Amino acid sequence: MYWLSENATQSLILYRPQDVVDYQVAQLKKLVAAGWVFAVAHPCGTYEASLGPLRNPTATSGEVGCNSQGIADYNWTAQARGKLAARIAGKTINAASIAAYQTEGVSAITNIQITLSNGARLPNDPARITINVLPVPR
Repeated sequence: MYWLSENATQSLILYRPQDVVDYQVAQLKKLVAAGWVFAVAHPCGTYEASLGPLRNPTATSGEVGCNSQGIADYNWTAQARGKLAARIAGKTINAASIAAYQTEGVSAITNIQITLSNGARLPNDPARITINVLPVPR
């Protein structure tokens, strides 16, 4: 939870609930590591229901916050797919699957399908390996 602080010059503090949501999203985006892309934010739920009470109120300031979460997707650029192809080149299906699951951006819930046109191993030349990355349904 990140807290948005608001200051006023009079004894009335006005804020838009959307300001709190926008601040939450901005803070979540700062957490995304290199190689990943911020994909989806779930800031504050329905913010009228989830905005907390005013915290640290004074006559001219206060803080408002809400719980937020987001999803970041690995950025499967051509270079990233090429690195994965190089990592699995020349391996058996089982060894290639293990190597793929040990690759950044691939998680235990990832569905990996390796299809060989002939032989028991992937080609030794990574350029002959095609990596298709499908979007994750949300």
